[in-house]
Amino acid sequence: MSVTLQAAGSWARNVIRNGAAMNTSDPGSHTLEAVRSRYAADMLSIANVNDPRLQAVMASVPRERFLGEPPWQFVSMEDGYKEAPSADPALVYQDVLFALDPVRGLNNGSPSLHAALLHALDVQPNDRVVHIGAGT
Repeated sequence: MSVTLQAAGSWARNVIRNGAAMNTSDPGSHTLEAVRSRYAADMLSIANVNDPRLQAVMASVPRERFLGEPPWQFVSMEDGYKEAPSADPALVYQDVLFALDPVRGLNNGSPSLHAALLHALDVQPNDRVVHIGAGT
């Protein structure tokens, strides 16, 4: 599967998967909050999950804060790590792995997979959850 990040204008974002473009932006809205909201809906849809609480939580988490400083690198299965075409934080709101430490092959994980796993966990109010990466 080929994955390529593209920046076409300051708010248009596309992921190319198997030759089909998936638009992950809302062209009528120009806020990072709107991009996060669309991203959360997209990740739950990809994971085949209908969970309004999880969607709200995913929309509230600033993914770029967990990736370090730009320039960010994303994972292309065919080409390895590639530098993102811009430092616009809206770019990271896609179902793409971003490098935490490319030398060691450590990535932040698949957002749609995280959505599926958190939904299966059935977290309830007042529950506490910690995600500890194993670096595998």
